[in-house]
Amino acid sequence: MSWLFLGRGTVARRRCQTCMLSLIMTWLAVLVVVVLIAAVAAVTGLKPKGTRHVARTRLMGVARLALLAILILFAYLAFRA
Repeated sequence: MSWLFLGRGTVARRRCQTCMLSLIMTWLAVLVVVVLIAAVAAVTGLKPKGTRHVARTRLMGVARLALLAILILFAYLAFRA
């Protein structure tokens, strides 16, 4: 299945099994989308049913602080470039 995410889908076109998502998004774009979804879930405290609640614990506060530090670092690097 790795041939679906080869940038412009050249291998997929040869096999006549074109995945429209692979023509639009590269593996890096898919990774960015997944990371953004995970960050939103982490910051908002979403959790599956039947799991322990950690949204208002000290550990979640530290995790949010770490996400903020990483965001500030990336913003600094983006404006400096």
